[in-house]
Amino acid sequence: MNEEDRRKINSNRVYLLRNLDVSIVLLACLRSCKVLLQDHEDQINLLPTNAKRCAFLVDLIPKRGPEAFQHFMDALEESGQGHIRNQLIEGGYQADRNASLIRLKVDVRKSRGGQTFCCEGRVENYLTFEGPHVYLNIKTKTNP
Repeated sequence: MNEEDRRKINSNRVYLLRNLDVSIVLLACLRSCKVLLQDHEDQINLLPTNAKRCAFLVDLIPKRGPEAFQHFMDALEESGQGHIRNQLIEGGYQADRNASLIRLKVDVRKSRGGQTFCCEGRVENYLTFEGPHVYLNIKTKTNP
């Protein structure tokens, strides 16, 4: 597997562990193209949770040859997990241990030129849709 494909898997590891369904169809696709051997499939099926099966698979795929990533992408599509395939291709998810999630309240308001979504929280975000363009404005509040 080339370094770029390895980076895509590693930088999306948390996303994969949370979203990948290690289904019978996914495993069958990976077996048919020899990314997985029977022993691998048996080991995966013995694991008690989907998260553990995902971790095993995510660790194994980079070790299974130069075509493993493309076969994995095809297997995701075939098993109805195209959204995961798209995430890996776009590479937009970066796990950041220092980041924290903030739940924001969203209100929809009309403004000149489009709709504005205002989010309340420690950070104010504004998504403005104007024609084919989307603008994201972020303003940090100084007072909690």
